[in-house]
Amino acid sequence: APPAVPGTAITQPTCAVITGTINITSPAGNNFQYSINNAAFQATSSFAGLAPGSYSFMTKDMLTQCVSSASIALVEVVPSPPSAPVIGSISDPSCSAPKGTVEVASPTGSNFEYSINGTAYQASNKFINLDPGTYNFFVRNIATSCVSSSPPATVSSGPAAPPVPVANVTVQPTCIISEGTIVIASPSGSNYEYSIDGQTYQASATF
Repeated sequence: APPAVPGTAITQPTCAVITGTINITSPAGNNFQYSINNAAFQATSSFAGLAPGSYSFMTKDMLTQCVSSASIALVEVVPSPPSAPVIGSISDPSCSAPKGTVEVASPTGSNFEYSINGTAYQASNKFINLDPGTYNFFVRNIATSCVSSSPPATVSSGPAAPPVPVANVTVQPTCIISEGTIVIASPSGSNYEYSIDGQTYQASATF
């Protein structure tokens, strides 16, 4: 009797490996050889580097020279990359938060992971502690290894701190007036408020 129709296991192409591999899983044994697309029979049961397409496989029993019927296996096309990352919110540094934050709005989901400037990928689509500068963001489909990138996104510089206050003692304590007075000479203006020893800020520059 001829051997059984070959059973196959297929490793489909990915964006990392763009060709497929087909392994003959059965029948197996030293007395069997295998052919792909009516080519010469060979002892190895693995066929690698296959372009997308349909392939036929046959098995020959070397003891009887009987050949099986063909089985058909399909190598699929290379998967498409995910859609380009869309940058959502960008939080520039501020005096209270000296580092920036960028969040990728789409694509999102458990099958995606994200990278900044092509460095290590992470599950979170949010990147924190970013210095001012321009960044490229990448999204990778975990199942296919396909990657796409975003246009550059910029984290702007945060506001500059105001100048160091210049303080003048206008009244020193005396035996009559036991408390002194300090006036902030600069910077001045309605956009400034002042604190003494880091306590509550006030509009007045006089303490």
